[in-house]
Amino acid sequence: MRQTSYATRLISEVCRVGCGSSFILKLCVRLPEWHGWHAARRGLGSNLYRLGVPDMVIQRILRHANVSTTATYYIKTAAVDVRSAMAKLENHIAEASQTPRDDKSITDGNSALDSPTIQ
Repeated sequence: MRQTSYATRLISEVCRVGCGSSFILKLCVRLPEWHGWHAARRGLGSNLYRLGVPDMVIQRILRHANVSTTATYYIKTAAVDVRSAMAKLENHIAEASQTPRDDKSITDGNSALDSPTIQ
């Protein structure tokens, strides 16, 4: 069975505030449940990634020898991040398809595709 610290049990209990002869009962703010150092490091890596910190910097903060360890086990993306990235991609594709292209450079002999020699 997992033991909780005295402070955690105290905070999760109902606090009694004395007002003269009567007591007012109020619920204290409860701390999130502790899941260990590995979870704390994983949360740190994931939150730094969401803030835009490069993978190499996160690797150094977590003191990993290899960036693939950091990326594989310590950086977790949320579904919100995936949806946001796909929305950015869709917007970029829509903008690219609406900008007019100058196809003249392909047909006037200035393109590398028109050259008969391979350089």
